[in-house]
Amino acid sequence: MSDARYPQAYARGILTDDARFHTDGNGRTTATLTVNAGTMDAPLIIRVHAAGDHAAYLREQGALQGRRLIVHGIIHEEETADEAYILADEMALHTSVKDTLP
Repeated sequence: MSDARYPQAYARGILTDDARFHTDGNGRTTATLTVNAGTMDAPLIIRVHAAGDHAAYLREQGALQGRRLIVHGIIHEEETADEAYILADEMALHTSVKDTLP
């Protein structure tokens, strides 16, 4: 999936809100995250969607506002949506060492 129809993206940032989870009628869970990949002075807000095991990971690890996220995925744009998002295929939640320092 590396052709122009499926552009890939890596992003690193801080969750601006707690992850939102949705389970459909077939028991499939998806997660939606909003990430500030810029700075506080010049925010770059991106949307990330995750499904299946990725959504379960986010719920288990506590994808809460202020946590740091690294994500890789494919930029996805639906014709009926106002904005594109990254459909995650790899991700990690982490706490920076500087977050734990006094």
